[in-house]
Amino acid sequence: MKKYSFNDYTNDLIVALMLSDGYKTAHHNMYPQGTEEVYSNFTPRNNKHAPKGCTEVLCFGQQMVTRKLVVLFDKGFFNLPKDEVCQYIKEEFSMYLGFEYDVSHFEALHDLGFLPLKIKALPEGTMVPMNVPVLTVRNNRKNFFWLTNYLETIISELLWKPMTSATIALLYRRSLNKWALKTDEEAVGFVPFQGHDFSMRGMDSIWATMSSGLGHATCFLGSDSLPVIPAARMYYDAVGPVIHSVNATEHSVMCAGGAGEGQELATFRYLMKQFPTGILSIVSDTWDLWKVLTVYLPILKDEILKRDGKIVIRPDSGNPVDIICGTARNEKDTILGKYVDYKPEEKGVIQLLWDLFGGTINDQGYKVLDSHIGAIYGDATGKDWSDNPERFAALCKVAATIAGEGVDGWTPDIVHGHDWQAGLTPEYMHALGVDVPFVFTVHNIAFHGNTAANRLKPLGLDAARFTSEHFEFWGQISALKAGLVGADKITTVSQTYAEELLTPAFGIGMDGVLRARQADLTGIVNGIDLDAWNPATDPNITPYKSPAGKAANKKALRKIFGLGKSDGPLCVLVSRLTEQKGIDLLIDALPALLDRGGQIALLGSGDPKLEVALLQAADAHENLSVKIGYSEALSHQMMAGGDVVLVPSRFEPCGLTQLYGLRYGTLPLVALTGGLADTVINASPAALARGVATGVQFFPIDAGALANAFVRLCDLYANTAVWKIMQRNAMKQPVGWETSAAAYQAIYSDLIEARS
Repeated sequence: MKKYSFNDYTNDLIVALMLSDGYKTAHHNMYPQGTEEVYSNFTPRNNKHAPKGCTEVLCFGQQMVTRKLVVLFDKGFFNLPKDEVCQYIKEEFSMYLGFEYDVSHFEALHDLGFLPLKIKALPEGTMVPMNVPVLTVRNNRKNFFWLTNYLETIISELLWKPMTSATIALLYRRSLNKWALKTDEEAVGFVPFQGHDFSMRGMDSIWATMSSGLGHATCFLGSDSLPVIPAARMYYDAVGPVIHSVNATEHSVMCAGGAGEGQELATFRYLMKQFPTGILSIVSDTWDLWKVLTVYLPILKDEILKRDGKIVIRPDSGNPVDIICGTARNEKDTILGKYVDYKPEEKGVIQLLWDLFGGTINDQGYKVLDSHIGAIYGDATGKDWSDNPERFAALCKVAATIAGEGVDGWTPDIVHGHDWQAGLTPEYMHALGVDVPFVFTVHNIAFHGNTAANRLKPLGLDAARFTSEHFEFWGQISALKAGLVGADKITTVSQTYAEELLTPAFGIGMDGVLRARQADLTGIVNGIDLDAWNPATDPNITPYKSPAGKAANKKALRKIFGLGKSDGPLCVLVSRLTEQKGIDLLIDALPALLDRGGQIALLGSGDPKLEVALLQAADAHENLSVKIGYSEALSHQMMAGGDVVLVPSRFEPCGLTQLYGLRYGTLPLVALTGGLADTVINASPAALARGVATGVQFFPIDAGALANAFVRLCDLYANTAVWKIMQRNAMKQPVGWETSAAAYQAIYSDLIEARS
């Protein structure tokens, strides 16, 4: 036999035509004479080994498999010399079957140059009952009827792993969501990171790592299987973050410094020095886990508590339940305070950490360990830092000092502060005798920056001015009120919001203060960066200058979110997922849009309950796709590809999302409030008659009105001529800073002139 040399695509495959069962090699001669088409399907089945409660399959992997199949055949058949590859197959199959094998049907396939197959599949992300086909295959060239089932083996091999992995991941995600909601509702947002994939070392190939890891990534963000990242790019054109992990050690790191108390303590301290912020996961059972917990951590406690981030004490061996929960099993053993005489291993890791670091009891009655995680304004639970008054008082004091003394010979003509964080500035300016105009902008009046009266002295505030005329608010110091009372001019981020702030419903206790200052209150809508948000030059999209250019981006966006074609409008939503943003209203109103063929691609994060509700809704609706998180590039792609941008906020001082939508010809559907009311021209009969409408508004701000707005939206979308006019109107709207900057300039000039 001649020795052939082929370019292997993988380490164990020579030519693509060997990717089948041996018994299929003669099937082309077994079908009845005249056969022209064979139609096959891939149908998941259950068995006794399936996880408990697994009655459905999560469709996933079809796109990856079809792309992989094309690559295998391009590299392992079509791009190889026909005579060489077919002669090789002829010799191998002849020896395998014991007679001279006819390869003329393979030669004809090589001449064709592609796989003559039509593969149809349910949308990825669809939940399908067992025994329901998720994928069908048929030939679309009559001479190649034999190919359909010839490739059944490789299609099954490629598809089984990602679909199985995705289905199992979904079952785990549902279970984790269930128990998180039962024990700690605040922790539901961390569930996507808790189902973590370390499976690469146990896989039999890189392809297995990719396909299984991508299945895991359909439901979880945590993974250390790095091949998942290029796989997501290659097979799903993924943009932005795909998976996440944290800085973490392994045993080689922990034993590099040697054993013994001094050495291991030094290793802990070295790691914390190298990674002073963020999550740091430390393998802690290289030598003796219980010694780490009972001897080393008490020594390191103060250093850990001072660190800006979480230290994760990670056992890497033993029975997880016993290690984490302890071996004490009697019911009386679980009562807090009954552990005093127990050995460390009987208490378990969680109880030992609780004994040392403490924590809180949540509203559901479960212990929550001290998290050591926070941002500049608050900790992981959203609570303010206890020293926020001092932090922002220092900021305001510095601003007042610069206003009076200047910096390097420069002194400001105007001091412009924003929100409560800058509110104490005029008090410090008054104390220092600084006579410089102060402009105060309210972005969100819901946040007052209040603190107890006993902080007057630590904050350096004049006790004589702790009155209702200055910064006293119901017995507390109010930084926001100080700014409102002390400002020469007050601005907010839209004219409608300025008017809303004068009412009890929107003023949040400050409406009386603002009514007294009404003559000095102005609403100036925000603008957007016209260079960063420009559909004609945006590097994240297929650029366009007119609404017609949106079609290519819409097709790409549907692909990213796994949405099929539909008769209704493709709506996008990029938002914090909170009730303030009206996300609960959206969930209730969904049927009105989806039943008309509308679609939603949603990107955001926030309230764990709303995240879970949206993910569950997406499971039930093929026209709803949800991505938890944020990607700047993806947000640009959504604005370019969407027909409509949804902003159903209960209140929205200004809002930028609707401005991005206008710029990209993506019509806003907005609640009638704040800046949304000021920047979107409702498609009323009058506005449509005049040809000036740019979007849809709804009021009152409830689910029923939003559902009605969805009906109106779908009617407008069905009228192609009207829709095109509205898109052109939207793209012509001024959404930059030119008008707003001129308004601020006028305020500044008036104040400077009044001082001169």
